[in-house]
Amino acid sequence: TDIPAYNGPTRALVESLGLGVNDLYAAVESVGVDQVIPADGVHFQPEGYEVLGKAVAQRIRAELP
Repeated sequence: TDIPAYNGPTRALVESLGLGVNDLYAAVESVGVDQVIPADGVHFQPEGYEVLGKAVAQRIRAELP
């Protein structure tokens, strides 16, 4: 519950500066937070790191000429 609370104001600030946002939490939500983050609520399962890696790679590819 902390992540969405922090992400909203942070996103607004970053976007007001004209910077792009790579919303990795949205990528995690798309597959289900409970599926990729174990009970400790902090560390990712291997599948979670795969989701994050793909989202980062996709954004990098989109920014390249």
